[in-house]
Amino acid sequence: MMVRVASVEYLNSLPFSMALDSLQQQGIVRWKRAVPSACARMLLEGEVDMALLPVGSLGDFEDLHLASRFCIGSVGPVRTVKLFSEVPIEKLCWIELNPASRTSNLLVQLLCRHWWKLKEVVFLPVGRDDKPAGPGARLIIGDDAFAAEKRYPFGYDLCEAWIEWTQLPFAFAIWCSRTPLDPALARQIDRAFSQGIDAVRQLEDYPGGIDPSVLKDYFSTNISYLFDEPKQMGIDRFLGLCGIRNPLRRPAYRA
Repeated sequence: MMVRVASVEYLNSLPFSMALDSLQQQGIVRWKRAVPSACARMLLEGEVDMALLPVGSLGDFEDLHLASRFCIGSVGPVRTVKLFSEVPIEKLCWIELNPASRTSNLLVQLLCRHWWKLKEVVFLPVGRDDKPAGPGARLIIGDDAFAAEKRYPFGYDLCEAWIEWTQLPFAFAIWCSRTPLDPALARQIDRAFSQGIDAVRQLEDYPGGIDPSVLKDYFSTNISYLFDEPKQMGIDRFLGLCGIRNPLRRPAYRA
């Protein structure tokens, strides 16, 4: 029986998409492309066996198993999760959150409260017309952040700020299952993921029309795919600060 998998199809998950395409052709997995919230819902409702979960959704589950030794994380500036504004951060009156990322919304609120000390800033849903008076900022994630870098004079990388504050790396999304995967199958999936990461770093062209030189640096420097103990500690710290119980169990297998 094929493993049912849900994953996002953003640029930072391109290595996983390439691997899952290959595994699907081999009849090992059947995978669905979905936004992060839908990945969480499908795993919660049993529509899939394994999903790339945003860490902000972990609190929706009573029990989870780590299904891979890979993730979407960073050990420095991540570049594609940033706060953009026309003014320096200390002058902000409001911040427009991003509907696509619960994790990033939680992270920016933690940073504003504890790191940047913006006690009076108001957080708004996207598209709200009755914005407070004064300058504001937008939380922009994913591929759109590359274009935003050229439009806004001020940009604040959330992962970079998190690391400066906590001295811990950050993982935005991790591979999880409701029940443990067969160890041999888990290793096979991880080998495909590893090959996908290596392949993406060797590409000469990428989807989306973004400068290939920018993306080569992005995949090699900004995104850190290995889910190691420091990133686990980062998730523990993040969930604790958010008041979310961590349901995650470590895997029984080793790569």
